[in-house]
Amino acid sequence: QEERDIKAGIAIYEAMVNLYVQRFLENHSEMDKNCFLPSLRVTALTIALKFSEDLAIWTIDFQRFLPQLDLKTLIAMEREFLKEINWNTCILELCADLDLDQQAAEPR
Repeated sequence: QEERDIKAGIAIYEAMVNLYVQRFLENHSEMDKNCFLPSLRVTALTIALKFSEDLAIWTIDFQRFLPQLDLKTLIAMEREFLKEINWNTCILELCADLDLDQQAAEPR
């Protein structure tokens, strides 16, 4: 049961990251997607974790996993990414695909 729950949690975060990156790329069809994809995915993951966790997650917490980036850079990456997706972190469209409770996916 625990392993299944972990896999389900990973699937949700992966789907959120993919959705957020897709929203970003919709506004940037001319850019070299392969060049920026790793940093886009990292930024999308930090946003997904902050959006979905009940625990207080701070940008500084990610520095343990991304020591090569300073705090100002991480904050700037998040801010610019959120601007590019028009601050749309709603995941309602994922609910049907992942069989999630829609109420749990509504923005806070």
